[in-house]
Amino acid sequence: MIIAPDDFLAPEEEYTETFTPARMKRARREAWAKLAQEIRTGWYNKLYVLSGAPASGKSTWARENDAEDVLIFDACHVSKQSKQRVADIARENGFDGEFILVVMHTPLKTCIERNRARKGKTVPEGVLRDIYRNIGSPEDLVKPFLKTYHVPGGEL
Repeated sequence: MIIAPDDFLAPEEEYTETFTPARMKRARREAWAKLAQEIRTGWYNKLYVLSGAPASGKSTWARENDAEDVLIFDACHVSKQSKQRVADIARENGFDGEFILVVMHTPLKTCIERNRARKGKTVPEGVLRDIYRNIGSPEDLVKPFLKTYHVPGGEL
């Protein structure tokens, strides 16, 4: 199962208009609640937490790696705090499977090109650039992650 805060925003035709900090905060809270609910079912053996800029290939990676016993949290997770929040939710709700961080290393130019080519779900370019600028280093990881996969250059 894939859980993405973007799915808690609005229909695709309204996506750009609904992309505000307040709405994103609400969408993250709703996605975290869904994550907690799914973890409590006990059905999942792996939890992948995706990290990378908008249009870096996270959602494509998620679709290609979705499986019955896999839970994928598809969001930017550029700060240590955002990764820690997911780790806390997993621990608080009894997750005891493999906990894996997937980091997308995609050049800013590629992210901007992919974002412009999207239909309906474009992120304002200024927001994309801000997120990219604030991406933590690969060393800025959270201890609960058992493994970390690095996807170079956004190759999928």
